[in-house]
Amino acid sequence: MKNKNYKVNKIKVLNGKLKANLNNHLLVIYSQSQCFFSKDHPCAWEITASVVKMIAMDMQPYSIVEDCSFRKLCSVMEPTYQLPSTTTFSRNIVPAVYEEQVKNLKTELSTDIENGLHSLSLTTDMWNSRAEISHFPGNHTGSGIDTNLWQLLQSWWLDNVSVPLFVVSNNGRNIGSALSAIHDAKEGLGVLDLLVSVREIVSYYNHSSVARGRLHSKQKQMGLPEYHLVQMVDTSWNSEYLMLSRILEQKEAVIADLFKTGKDGLAAKQ
Repeated sequence: MKNKNYKVNKIKVLNGKLKANLNNHLLVIYSQSQCFFSKDHPCAWEITASVVKMIAMDMQPYSIVEDCSFRKLCSVMEPTYQLPSTTTFSRNIVPAVYEEQVKNLKTELSTDIENGLHSLSLTTDMWNSRAEISHFPGNHTGSGIDTNLWQLLQSWWLDNVSVPLFVVSNNGRNIGSALSAIHDAKEGLGVLDLLVSVREIVSYYNHSSVARGRLHSKQKQMGLPEYHLVQMVDTSWNSEYLMLSRILEQKEAVIADLFKTGKDGLAAKQ
């Protein structure tokens, strides 16, 4: 009886090994005979374009396409897709996609201008790279910035447009000199007068602890956040936005306090 059981168990083990070997053999044959999408196949290009978009929007390094887990993910989602290399993405695919996007945007801008676009507005800013990589050739003087800015406008077909061209920037002396031929986006819209008025109100509260205390009481009474008002800084253009955003948030408390304390002139500027 024992011998019969031994023979049965031995046969089961042999069958298990044969089955495993057969599965491995079939897997090798499948992988060797498997057909992959060509790089120009619509499905392959759709996946590649999605990878480019991910790299651009999420600011991922090109080397992510060499990561084992990412490559495994791509093979699971689409086994017939061959992921291009880092070099192919950085030297060929991404530059080609960039040029295509630039071309489309230029066409869109030209069409909008022809259809009666009211104006164009640019935002400029400059800073020092921690990596000490220069993306702005030449001296950072007013004339140097002016030259590079107009070259940039020419590359986008915007140097001879018939619509007003405005720019938002900080108030650095070199930037101001470079942009003397371009309209300040804040001119002609009453924005400059608004900034002067709000700045005066913020200065009043920031220079008086008593006034700040009254304002905080009004904020608490009205259920508003008990925040300090923000003062703009001439050389930081985003500080203008922060100042206006905060005064708009605290407008009711500020007006109530100014009227109560007889500061009708400041309250009227709100």
